[in-house]
Amino acid sequence: MNRKAALASIIASSILLAACLNAAPEFSYRNGLMEYHPTPPTVINETNFTAFDKASVTKIFFQNRNATIAAIIRKPANDRGACIVLLPGALVKKEGEDASVGRVLAQAGFTVITLDQRGTGETNGNATPQEDYESFTAGRDATGHKMVADAIQAANILEQRGCSRALFAGESMGGRNALMAAALTNKPAIGISTSGIAASEDTPEQAKAYVKSLDPQAYAELLSQRVAMLHGPDDAVVPINAGLLLFAKINSQKKFAQLPCADHGYCNKAAAQVADAALWAAGLEN
Repeated sequence: MNRKAALASIIASSILLAACLNAAPEFSYRNGLMEYHPTPPTVINETNFTAFDKASVTKIFFQNRNATIAAIIRKPANDRGACIVLLPGALVKKEGEDASVGRVLAQAGFTVITLDQRGTGETNGNATPQEDYESFTAGRDATGHKMVADAIQAANILEQRGCSRALFAGESMGGRNALMAAALTNKPAIGISTSGIAASEDTPEQAKAYVKSLDPQAYAELLSQRVAMLHGPDDAVVPINAGLLLFAKINSQKKFAQLPCADHGYCNKAAAQVADAALWAAGLEN
């Protein structure tokens, strides 16, 4: 290949890459709510680790919407066929979530994929709140929308690998994303120490629309499968009453349980409750 041909090839590749990075949003919006348009997941790297705790552990990286998403897959020896996409709270890395809630769910027989959500751990693709708002007002997906899309892609990856029934689960911010992903894909969900978000009355209308697009309360009526919510009565970060307000808006089959935790989120004392909630949500309680 001569220099002109090589240069033309580089330019063409650059144009193609730019087109991919600036592709149309994965979501359209109807009545202010996301509508998901699926795209095939692409796993770009995979590393298997020595099996321990009666489970095989794999780290993967997959591409989605201008970012490379890092995740851990924990597959138990007693795999029951169902799988869970596990989303940590804000700034919580996948390793910590996998070692706590992920391990509990795997011991209950679920294959679990735990994500580093955008801007955390080994996953890039974060933006400032102002940049996100500007993206939304310009008709593009903001980081919060992309994190929901990442969760859905993670479920697609597990289903490609033989998962018979995918669920979404998460803590705090991850719980919000899990409930929205479940609403958009007709799947069950588990929310731990989570709630809706709301704009104040004096918020400008466009900003209210942005908040609504990321508020699980706005998607509650779209939840059609089982939903389990768990919340500690002494949670000072997300008060339990805020979780109950979200729970009240869900019309599908649902369960609410109080966690025996002094702080926000999961604690070791809640292991049995979390496992039971997941088995119930998956229809595997018997």
